[in-house]
Amino acid sequence: MLASALVVSGAGTTEVRLSPAEDSVDPGATVEYEVVVAEASGGVGSFNATVSVNDSSVATIESVTYADSPAYASQPEGGDSVRLAATGMDTLQSGPVELATVTVRAENPGTVGLSVRVAALGDENGSSYSVTGTDGRVLTVEGQTDDGNTGGNDGTDDDSGDDSEDDGDGTPTATPTETATTSTETAAASETPDDVSTQSPSTTVTTTDATATEPGSLYLVPLVVIGSLIVVITGLIYYQRE
Repeated sequence: MLASALVVSGAGTTEVRLSPAEDSVDPGATVEYEVVVAEASGGVGSFNATVSVNDSSVATIESVTYADSPAYASQPEGGDSVRLAATGMDTLQSGPVELATVTVRAENPGTVGLSVRVAALGDENGSSYSVTGTDGRVLTVEGQTDDGNTGGNDGTDDDSGDDSEDDGDGTPTATPTETATTSTETAAASETPDDVSTQSPSTTVTTTDATATEPGSLYLVPLVVIGSLIVVITGLIYYQRE
């Protein structure tokens, strides 16, 4: 029924491709590929195409979503190949036209090729396009081994962190050294009173010297007294003679 709706006539030539060109994902991730008509001079009213993956162990087709709200559209199940078909579409009248979006799920590490085959493509007036070529894509699913290696590196970092912590444990050991230094400074401070005590004996010695000078002065006093007595006695003798 769909094939009969496509009237063979000259609507022009065009190509159909999957977009984006390349992608790289991890297992479990999904990638959306758009089925695009490179040049549609009269829009697209209907199409019939098949999208496939060449290795379903690496990736599988999960779902299909049509770009517009066609009057009729097939709803294929996921797997390694899906058939897309729609009629009664209302799209742009020129330039690239998106027909549908195919969602692909990455399963296991590896590389998988996606291809598109077009059985029929017509404009909105029922005229057929001549499809001169199709362009598939390549999907790379990254290996989980890389994740394992990364985890190993993380373990190494953890060991380094432990070593750093050990170094950190050694650092507090230096604290008693600082305490010993403080004790040394305290001892040095204790020497200050000793210096003061040393100065006190020096003062005492000076006082002693001054005291030692005084007996010398006292020693001269008796001489003066004796001298005075001699003068007095001499005077008395002289007085008695007269």
